[in-house]
Amino acid sequence: MEARGDLSDKLCQMGDSIVYRLVQWTKRLPFYQEVPVEVHTRVLTHKWHELLVLTTSAWQAMHTPGPPPGTSAEDEALDNLQVLQRCLQAMMGRNLTLEQLKQDVGQMVERLTHLTRAFRRLHIRIEEYVTLKVISMLQNTGTNWFIVVINKKFKR
Repeated sequence: MEARGDLSDKLCQMGDSIVYRLVQWTKRLPFYQEVPVEVHTRVLTHKWHELLVLTTSAWQAMHTPGPPPGTSAEDEALDNLQVLQRCLQAMMGRNLTLEQLKQDVGQMVERLTHLTRAFRRLHIRIEEYVTLKVISMLQNTGTNWFIVVINKKFKR
């Protein structure tokens, strides 16, 4: 049971680090100063998980070589799970079974792999990725404040 808690703690630490970077990124948006803190907080609270998935998949598609041609999505997901296993073992200083990892995060790794493969097929560029992040932030946030600010600032 302790192993499961350690794994969960390490994954949470990794997620926290990515979310922190996301907050820093949003602070650099050109319209950030015009958006109330409450709105910014609400948007990130509702969207952090989508932005985390988008960031992870797009970064991997743009910055890592794809698998050899003909590699199935299932084989690539297994390779990704094994990479995660090695990284977590190095971070934790002990062994993790592939079965335990499959049970805990296997479905998530499969879905991230499918999204990464789609981004690779599309040859996603940084500009498109950033645009997707902004669009994701604007969708169904329960507030249209971002849209109002962007319209005022960039309407021509």
